[in-house]
Amino acid sequence: MLPPTSLVSTGSAGAVRVLHHAAERFYELLEDGVSVGMLIYETSPGHSSITHAMVRADRRGRGLGATLISTALDHLAATGAPVRVHCATVAGFLQRFPEYTDRVQPTGHRGPR
Repeated sequence: MLPPTSLVSTGSAGAVRVLHHAAERFYELLEDGVSVGMLIYETSPGHSSITHAMVRADRRGRGLGATLISTALDHLAATGAPVRVHCATVAGFLQRFPEYTDRVQPTGHRGPR
């Protein structure tokens, strides 16, 4: 099993890191060394599919989910394979941040209702 790859970190006040666990196909969000979020994806021939994203309820509303999702989208898109979204949380992120829509392949998922 490969060790996770650290993809992003921020300053010392509220240090945030996103780790990529490639063998298990998920990204983990750490705040001050504590796991507070996760984004899960699947790989298929020719594309990746984001299936679930979450941030602990007590850590929401501070942009941590946006950090997790944007980092994962950038990283998955960099592989060159299309990224499909099957997660309402990520679809909602794409509605709020349309600059990230170029990283995904349309699937018909319209986000939260």
